[in-house]
Order: sequence, then C-alpha cells, then structure tokens
Amino acid sequence: MVQTSSGGASASYGAGLRLAAALLLATIAGQAKADVLISDFSNFSQTGTYVAWNAGTFTSGATDWRVQANNFGGGWVAFAPQINASAENLIEVKLTANPANVATNFNLVLFSGSPSNTAAGWTFTVSPGAQTLTADLNTPQFFNNGSIATWDKSNIGNEWHLQGTFANGNPGLAMDLTFDNLALIPEPSSIALFGLASVVPVLRRRRRT
Repeated sequence: MVQTSSGGASASYGAGLRLAAALLLATIAGQAKADVLISDFSNFSQTGTYVAWNAGTFTSGATDWRVQANNFGGGWVAFAPQINASAENLIEVKLTANPANVATNFNLVLFSGSPSNTAAGWTFTVSPGAQTLTADLNTPQFFNNGSIATWDKSNIGNEWHLQGTFANGNPGLAMDLTFDNLALIPEPSSIALFGLASVVPVLRRRRRT
C-alpha cells in the first residue's frame, strides 16, 4: 500500500475537487448547446390573433414582447422548418407579470406530427414579477385533437400558440405579461446526476492514492 502524508492527501483531494468542478462545468456547457430556442421575443410579432386578442395591445421590444389583452383569446406564430426536440424534456418560459396583470394562467400549445395533427397544450401559473416557468415536454396537459399516442416531440412544427383561452375561463381576466424567452431544454436534474456520476469515481481514486 502506498502511504502519503496528510498534506499530500489533502493536495490530492483538492486536485480531485478541482477536476470535479471542471467536469461539472463542461457538462453544463454541453447542456447549454442542447437547448432549442423557440423564441427570444426580440422584435417579435404574432402571425395572427383570435377572439379577444384581436383587440389586444402588443408591444415589441428589442429583447422582449408585452401582451396587454383580455385573457379569453390567443395568438399563433407560424414557423418552419420542423423542430426536433428529441433530447429535450422541459419547456422553459421566462417572463414578467406586470403590476396590471390579473390573469393567473396562460396556455402554450405546440403541434406535432406530419402533417401536424396533434395540438398539445400546457397551462402555466404566473405570480407577480419576473419568473422562470417550466413544464414537462414529454407529458402534455391537454390535447386539442389527436391523442398522447401521436405526440411526437421530434417533429414539432408549423405553428405554436400563446393563449388565455380556457386557462382562466370565459369571460377571462386581464392579462399583462412581458415575455422574454421560450425554449425547450434538457432536464437539469438529469444533467446534475450525470455530472456527479462522472465525478465520484475520480474522487475515490484520488483519495486511495
């Protein structure tokens, strides 16, 4: 057995911790590359609106987009090509609920299939101020048509919707939200576990030396 002084062991353990931190940072950097950005809402505009959002006020900024509208309505955005989100597991929305906001919920609807035959939706609950909201991309909360058997996150396309419709009832509530980012991302906890799993064996080897 190789024996070392306590100082040598501490130095070795410290080196192991530095290596662990480097591995974890590399893992996080790799995760960032896997994000699928749907919109950063820079100079943003909808393709169209429906119901009460036809009379809404929408303010496009250099980095965000503000909705001021009666809540029972919505808008859609057409896009191409299809999005392949096979490696992503969460929907992430960054926004600010402004002081005049009364609505507590809004819906996001994505379409999948070829052609897009399943409209899958998620309801997000907001609180006052700036916030980051997430939902499970793999398990939609409701469907406009089709079924969960046809939900295919590797083939998201044609259009997506933001809406107050159904989220707060009819008549709805006044909505005043400023959207900053909408993306599909990997599961953060899975990434952390992967990083730890790769670090632990290294630390054990360092301590035994």
